[in-house]
Amino acid sequence: MLTVHRTCRNDFRKTHRAGETNKWLIGCGGAIVVALLLCAGVAFWAVPQFVKLAEDGMAMVQDLAEKEMERERRMQKWRAPAADPLELFPQAIGDYTMTGEPDVAVPSDYGMTRAMPHASYSDGVDVIDVYLTPMSEEEKRATYTQLTETFSGPSPSNGHKAYFGSPDLPRFYFSMSPPARIGWASWQRGWFAMAVDQGYEDPEPFLFDFLDAISAEEPETPEGDTSEEGTTPPEDAEVPTADDAETTPSEAESSDDEGTAEPSVEAEVPELPDVEGTPESNP
Repeated sequence: MLTVHRTCRNDFRKTHRAGETNKWLIGCGGAIVVALLLCAGVAFWAVPQFVKLAEDGMAMVQDLAEKEMERERRMQKWRAPAADPLELFPQAIGDYTMTGEPDVAVPSDYGMTRAMPHASYSDGVDVIDVYLTPMSEEEKRATYTQLTETFSGPSPSNGHKAYFGSPDLPRFYFSMSPPARIGWASWQRGWFAMAVDQGYEDPEPFLFDFLDAISAEEPETPEGDTSEEGTTPPEDAEVPTADDAETTPSEAESSDDEGTAEPSVEAEVPELPDVEGTPESNP
């Protein structure tokens, strides 16, 4: 009887342990299935987001490249003016009108020490300061070095400073607050121009419109200029080719204006009598 009791108890323990093992396996399997479903859901949501981020990044890079190409195109087209800088400031640029009269000022708020011709423009709300002066490449490098040193330092606790550019590049961008300022500087063909917005508007479009307004006109090529540079034949002009210059004797004979053929260069030479067959003359 005791043996049967022990056997039943051992069978019960084995069965109980097997049931717990099965429950554990079922629980782990369920957790793995849930984890896989969660991972699939996250992947299903994340993959489109990653694709969108990549597409947005490519679009941003393409937009920056197109803007840089447009800057290069406009600056290559720009021609240096031949006038006093104080006389070059237009009264209006687009929606902006000059306020006051041009003067000479030092943009010391941006770490620059050189006095430059200056004018202010406003559209009624926004104000843009413009600086314009002839400048050599060495002076440009010194000016951009001052800008770099000013905006590469630590930002104020309640504001910011940022810049993009270097003394070796033709353009320089900076921003700061307070006070709120955004500036673009450009150097091309020995002239320095800088537009600074007294707020948070990008002054670059205004700067390019300003430079277009003061650009010198391209010299016109005089009519009848026969110099080799910059001249092209009229569209309806017949350009002789090498084939036109090569004519055969038969073509030359048939191209006479009066219809009469010119004598051939190769004339027939009369046959001379044989020397041995001629009698000697008597003395």
